[in-house]
Amino acid sequence: MKDKAFDAKVAMQNNFEILLEKVNGFIRKYYKNLMLKGAIYSLTAILVLFLLIDLIEYFAWSGPLFRTIIFYFFITVTIFLLVFYILIPGIKLFKIGNVLSPEDAARLIGAHFPEVNDKLLNTFQLRKNIETQNESDQFALLLASIEQKASALKPIPFRNAIDMKKNMHYLRYFLPPLLVLIVILLISPAFVTGPSERLIKHRTYFEKPLPYKLVLQNENLEALQHDDFILKIKAEGEEIPAAVFLNDGYFQYKLIETKPGEYEHVFAGIDADSYFYIETDEYKSQRYHLKVLPKPVIFNFEIDLDYPDYLNEQNEKIVNSGDLIVPEGTTINWKIFTRDADKVHFKKENDLQVLNTLGENVFTHMEKAKSSFYYSLAASNEFVQLSDSMSFSVQVIPDEYPAIDIVETSSEFFYDLTYIKGSISDDHGFHSFNFYFRKENKDDEWQNEIIRID
Repeated sequence: MKDKAFDAKVAMQNNFEILLEKVNGFIRKYYKNLMLKGAIYSLTAILVLFLLIDLIEYFAWSGPLFRTIIFYFFITVTIFLLVFYILIPGIKLFKIGNVLSPEDAARLIGAHFPEVNDKLLNTFQLRKNIETQNESDQFALLLASIEQKASALKPIPFRNAIDMKKNMHYLRYFLPPLLVLIVILLISPAFVTGPSERLIKHRTYFEKPLPYKLVLQNENLEALQHDDFILKIKAEGEEIPAAVFLNDGYFQYKLIETKPGEYEHVFAGIDADSYFYIETDEYKSQRYHLKVLPKPVIFNFEIDLDYPDYLNEQNEKIVNSGDLIVPEGTTINWKIFTRDADKVHFKKENDLQVLNTLGENVFTHMEKAKSSFYYSLAASNEFVQLSDSMSFSVQVIPDEYPAIDIVETSSEFFYDLTYIKGSISDDHGFHSFNFYFRKENKDDEWQNEIIRID
């Protein structure tokens, strides 16, 4: 009895495996069918979306930001459709992930073949039950039931439950946009290639073709801080715009037409970088950047006057006044405060000197006042060689030598006596007076006598 039960089990096993292989073949064809249908769906949607985006961009000539958003939106939608409709069914074709079970396949097959009905599903359910049963009379009955159902279902071609040719029906959605694309490429390829190029190069600015072209006449867009900058635009082409505007993002300014087709706008006393667009009714340019270069400026200076000691004058400090009147021999020390300056040039007559630095943006210079002179100061940096100079003068009061006027007389009564009298003068006064004398013998030494000054 055991041998017969074993033989029956072997026979049942063979029939069931054949049945299971046919069901697996159905599952594989099921996912292939999903991939084919998904490919038609996704390619149709991608093609329609491409034509729609292409049409919008063809007329809009949108800016980089909008094209960037549209570009990545198209890429995202394309990836989603290909993954959802093609990649996921393809992965399940290799039994990866949550795939169709034999029981689920049995239900789909039963819905297509009326003669199968629930027999196929019951066969797989009985197969699960027999795995939990021991050999017994009930076990034998389950074997017999499975064998009977498997034998009855074996001739039925389960794969025929899926007709892949029906997918040809969905081509009616795919072919029209494909034909539209082909016709456009044959008649006017620029309708596709132009917008496509702008979308691919979505970070690049493109200007819409017009019957005129606005040309920037300035060699560069750089201006010194606090200076005026004149922007010059010229319209070239068969037509010229009725008006040209500058838009800085806050306000719109109408450019002045200096000549037919030539326009100007003045940035007065500009002190910071500026971004702007050139616009007409039909046109908007790329964003321009007017760069402001730091201008070296001397905004303050101090002058220390160190008078000669013999004058007994108190030293002075002069602030922001470069014209001086000083006694001869005065030591003049300049301390110059700047902004955005790398160098300060001190020009005295024909002599040009670069001053020493004393910390950041502070420069020093010293002169000994021996004679009157004119001088100028000018700052420079990497952008400006010599800024506007400031000119001054130093008038030096000469220190004259003391003047001595002497009259010599002899005594009428004493021939060996000589009288000397006279006067002395000096622009700064005296602190001592010495009288040097010697007798007629030149070999005698000079004698000195200090004379009190009244």
